[in-house]
Amino acid sequence: MSKPRQDLAGPPPLATAAVEGEDVYMPIPTFSITCGNCGRDVGAEVVWSTLHTSQQSLQQLANQGGAFGPNEALLMVCPVCHDACVRSRNGGLVNPPALPSRDIANLPPEVAIAWKEARKAFAGGAFTASEMMSRKILMHLAVDKTSILAGESFSDYVDALEKAGYITTGLKPVVDQVRKRGNAANHELPASSNAEALMTLTIAEHLLEAMYELPGLVPSPPTTTP
Repeated sequence: MSKPRQDLAGPPPLATAAVEGEDVYMPIPTFSITCGNCGRDVGAEVVWSTLHTSQQSLQQLANQGGAFGPNEALLMVCPVCHDACVRSRNGGLVNPPALPSRDIANLPPEVAIAWKEARKAFAGGAFTASEMMSRKILMHLAVDKTSILAGESFSDYVDALEKAGYITTGLKPVVDQVRKRGNAANHELPASSNAEALMTLTIAEHLLEAMYELPGLVPSPPTTTP
């Protein structure tokens, strides 16, 4: 798991001292996560756990430099987006899970929705569904970037992208992996594995970068007036 960004965690919350009536900072325990709501690596504030159900108990744990147990469920608040995350007691999974990869700039709305769905499916452990969405992304690319219409075969979509110059000869076998994996996800009984879905997702990511994000880095030529 990624280490929290120290600049994002911020100071502990302000509390009122029992003596002298002065405001002092009280330590609170944090837990390193990638927030599934905003995608940032943070030290999330733990506000409740199955073994530390009061604020006093949590502050005592922080004062003593203690750590949470591996089977201790946690309720946490992200210091960046201020939304909640939960670590389960069994397996230590954090929900909502952090999405793999990243947002890609300049995607058309329908492509952006398909890309987010593929990432969400992978994050939720639905690897077969993620591969099916990655395959669908290639269909979106072909319809958006070439003259081919919806409803054709998947091989026709790949051929259309190749003829339009978006898939070079060297990349054809790589893109063909998306077709093969998508066919397996659709028509074969064994479920897709984490590694298989990640490979398919990574190929889709690079295609989206090359076809939408990178062209957006080049400034448009200045318009000339007659």
